[in-house]
Amino acid sequence: MAYGDEFYEKTAMMGRNFIGFQKMRMAAGARVRRFREEEQSKELIQVQLDYIKVLTKDEKRLLKDIVTLYEDSQLWAWCHRVKGLGPMAAATFVSYINPYKMTLADGTISPTAGKSKAYMGLIPNASLQAGKTAKFNPGARGRMYVVTTNVIRAQDEYYAGLYYQKKAYYEGIMGEYLENPEKCPRYVDCMKKLQGAAVKRASRDKSKPVNVKKPSCKGHIDNMAKRWLSGLLVSHATEIICREEGLDTSAFKAHRGYIPVPPY
Repeated sequence: MAYGDEFYEKTAMMGRNFIGFQKMRMAAGARVRRFREEEQSKELIQVQLDYIKVLTKDEKRLLKDIVTLYEDSQLWAWCHRVKGLGPMAAATFVSYINPYKMTLADGTISPTAGKSKAYMGLIPNASLQAGKTAKFNPGARGRMYVVTTNVIRAQDEYYAGLYYQKKAYYEGIMGEYLENPEKCPRYVDCMKKLQGAAVKRASRDKSKPVNVKKPSCKGHIDNMAKRWLSGLLVSHATEIICREEGLDTSAFKAHRGYIPVPPY
């Protein structure tokens, strides 16, 4: 069945409220851990614990309401079948993917995997720059990192298998740099990022020196493979939504190296 633009506007609003509850709950949990380390008063810690209970209750109720809206959809069937996805991943997809917002200059609806991935910051050179408005949604990219990690940890046979294949491919290309990262053509760029991160850490704690870590090619390879899988998951979610809406999906299948959505 087709749900229409209004449905995705509604689920986007509800989904982002849900994500907002999650962020507040996690932030409160971090404060509790910090207060305990600092041996703050039990009363102060209890205030945060009570706050977490309220947020958890609201979070669960809102997630239940969102699931009720799309539990008969193809997107939910897919998220239910893939290990590691489930309701929270589905809430993420409906929060950031609306095929009716993907249009050409003349207003024609033209959803593609590339447009979804670009909006979620899953394309090359998608980065935040000081003083400039981001061309993607940083929150969406952060959420997809969590979703992707969950799928890998759950060892979904299809998607985790593709992740390990891609990781092995990158290792084959970059393997010689694991022991000697200085030989990597991206070494200078990596060092610039690490230096920037080190300066930020030092600015938060003046007592610590600016300590620049050596680039981790192994970590870089893992992140590249995860970013690739994140893009694939977003692509498949977009294709499934478009298919259900009766929109043209030929652009997905025409993509070079197209990987089909598994049966669900």
